[in-house]
Amino acid sequence: MKTRSNLLISLRSKRDAQLSTMKFRLVALAFSSAFDLSSASAVTKFQGWGEDEYYGKAVFLKFTKAGHCTKNDLVWEELAKSFADNEDFVFAELECDDSNELCDAHNLDSYPTYKYGDPDYSMGTYEGPMDLESLKKFTSENLPLRCSFYALKWCNAKELALIENLREMTVAERRSQIEIMTNALLKSIEPKLIHLNKKLRAAKKIELDAEEKLEEAEEEGELAKIKTAEDELKVAEDAVTFHEDRKDYEEYMLHMEGPLEISLMEGIEDEIRIEKQRIAHQGVTFHT
Repeated sequence: MKTRSNLLISLRSKRDAQLSTMKFRLVALAFSSAFDLSSASAVTKFQGWGEDEYYGKAVFLKFTKAGHCTKNDLVWEELAKSFADNEDFVFAELECDDSNELCDAHNLDSYPTYKYGDPDYSMGTYEGPMDLESLKKFTSENLPLRCSFYALKWCNAKELALIENLREMTVAERRSQIEIMTNALLKSIEPKLIHLNKKLRAAKKIELDAEEKLEEAEEEGELAKIKTAEDELKVAEDAVTFHEDRKDYEEYMLHMEGPLEISLMEGIEDEIRIEKQRIAHQGVTFHT
């Protein structure tokens, strides 16, 4: 079981990885002359995870499958057209098949299914009425993403004022508050993390037993037993991968759903660090 200190390091590592991704995408977008801001003007074909086309945008995604219901296609198209002037909203479709990882990741059991949010991090499921007015109301109220230091367009006036107040704190004050609030967050989510770790350990135990069973079958040399053991090991390995991915995702989401102040203060600290590096590269001494 991870100690709280290790969990803190783990969450900070995930946060740093996300920040690095954000910075890379911001640079890529700044130099990309081919970036098309008209993607929100109609329903588009979803391009997949990690695409710069969706960075910083709120996505309403329709999962479809051949042979399933299409009666809401027209209202879906009308919904996309009604928000055509909003460049921060993207309406997209993805046709699922047996090889689509994104469809598998969402464990879909019916089609069409409608998801909304940030496809790289977290998406909710829309299960409301499918008339145009209901969809428009839901989109206006629920599609906007959470306020972020790296996407201030999603912040309301109160949140922007909070950012300015956090900027006025000294570095020591901010770092102290980050530490205090992060430790409180870890304490609150620790039971969930313990549960996830238990599931992962159980899956790894099954995987180990399956490996031993395969070794025994190979020693006996019976092809039927070997084939059965190989199949069981494959299932066990897939289960371990699933629980590892689930644990990483849940840890990240628990952190992201924590107090907004944590991510905003971390963003300010990151901004200061980048500015120091920029000035240092220019051969100028930075004084705090």
